[in-house]
This record gives sequence, C-alpha cells and structure tokens, in this order.
Amino acid sequence: MLYENAELNPDEPIFSIGEVVEIIKAGSGKTIRDYDTSGITSFKKNSRGDRIFSRNDIVHLKNLRNLGNFGFKLKALKFLFGFLKSRKINAVEFISEFSAYCTSRQYKENNKK
Repeated sequence: MLYENAELNPDEPIFSIGEVVEIIKAGSGKTIRDYDTSGITSFKKNSRGDRIFSRNDIVHLKNLRNLGNFGFKLKALKFLFGFLKSRKINAVEFISEFSAYCTSRQYKENNKK
C-alpha cells in the first residue's frame, strides 16, 4: 500500500516494516526494531507478532531518522526519551519540533556560506 494514498485514520496501523523501511529510506528494519526494543517507540503488532505501523508512526520514525542524521545515536535518543517521560513531556511532539528546528538551523547555516 502506498503511504501517500492511505486514506485511513492516521493512527490506524496498516504498513509492514518492509514498507516503512522503503518509505523512510532506512537501510533495513534493524533501526526500527532497535527503536522499539530500546523503549524509544512502541508499535502495535499483528496476530503473527509482526510490527505494524500507522501514518503517524511513519512521521515519528522520519523525525527520529532526521535526528540520527544530525548525529543523535540510539543511546542519546533513549536518554532523551527517558528525560522527557520523567518530565511528563509528550516525546513525539517534542521530537517533531526538535527535528524541524535542527533542519531549519542546518538550512540557515548552509545558506550563510
């Protein structure tokens, strides 16, 4: 199923890990599984135990990958999520805003040259 054509509830899990790997341009599903097993994210599973993803999950994973591109490793993200959870801060919203901030800063710095 194509991500762009999904007309379901954005929270409805309909994508397989293979589809998500292709959508977010990850090399494999290992990174996604690492996010899940480390507690950074939590995805629903189908009756066979396979992870399934919603459109909102994909947006969150894109933001996590973006932070990875800025040098945030799994251990740092896990620490950050623990901190946000301890402060009762919505981690998904924070990561979305922080990812956008990092992208805008990089864009500004690249255009100064």
